[in-house]
Amino acid sequence: NQKAFDNFKRSYSYREILEHVSEDQGRSYLEILEARNDSILSQARSTVLISDQVGNPVKYRYARYETLMSPTTLRYLKVSSDLKILFGSSLGKVAEIGCGYGGQTLVNDQILDVKSARLFDLPFVNKLIDRYLNAHLLNGAYATTVINKEEPRDYDLVISNYAFSELPKILQLAYIKKVLANSKRGYLTMNSGLGNDRSTGKLNLSELTELLPKFRVIEEEPLTADQNYIIVW
Repeated sequence: NQKAFDNFKRSYSYREILEHVSEDQGRSYLEILEARNDSILSQARSTVLISDQVGNPVKYRYARYETLMSPTTLRYLKVSSDLKILFGSSLGKVAEIGCGYGGQTLVNDQILDVKSARLFDLPFVNKLIDRYLNAHLLNGAYATTVINKEEPRDYDLVISNYAFSELPKILQLAYIKKVLANSKRGYLTMNSGLGNDRSTGKLNLSELTELLPKFRVIEEEPLTADQNYIIVW
């Protein structure tokens, strides 16, 4: 439905799921990007922050900037900045677990060097991802898929913004077997595993240590919920 697609980022139901980054959180991401001065923000101001119209996102005016900005897109840019600092600009073949509408995929494609992105989500979510990404011209290639269609394969990098940590244990194990265990590098923002309420039925940090490639834990910045953290290898 074209009318629904044109405004899906303002849908109350959808904002409960994803487009809920607050104005203040967006300001925090913007301040981090300014402080790093790693060219991510300057690139974004002439690309994804200008073209960020599809789905009609909620935007705010931040001090010193004429362009209205989506705080959700600012979060994606902060993740891209993390990836550049940790792994460099060339990300190669990327797997992404839990992709929303494809926002992180688009930002990475436009700001960094992504050869291909394999996007894992539910079938009906993949339809939205296809619709969204095909409203843009990408530099690299992408394909949507579901875990049941995949054999184990190697990736240069696997990323997940909270989604992997929210899966039940049986699905986490499937993703580890088919995706994460064979990925050279990883970046997983986690909101489970430390024994909080969100950890019920999920792998804990000790189990993840045994099952994933050797990783280190870094702080989420800014911290968006108690006991959030990032796994990196």
